[in-house]
Amino acid sequence: MEPREWTRERTVLCVMVLLFVLSLVYLVFSDSGLIKVWRLGDQVTALNDEIAQLHSENNELAREIEQLSGDDARITREIRERLGMVEPGETVFVFDAHVNTAQR
Repeated sequence: MEPREWTRERTVLCVMVLLFVLSLVYLVFSDSGLIKVWRLGDQVTALNDEIAQLHSENNELAREIEQLSGDDARITREIRERLGMVEPGETVFVFDAHVNTAQR
């Protein structure tokens, strides 16, 4: 069997295959390639999950605001519990919950 001659058609074919392979490598591994697109897709999914959680939290806070509107007693209770505020003239006693009563 005789070796085939290197023809112009074979040269063109090799160049086209080489360009295709280089294009494929660029398409997969470049800054805007498929790997980056897949990673960005994962980030989009995570951000959508976070958005859904924040919407839920906003709805819960809106319900709480609605419940607090016009309920001065509850507003006062929430201020006392959450912020530790007291009315003028009140005395606050703070007890250490971690003190072992057996040591006394």
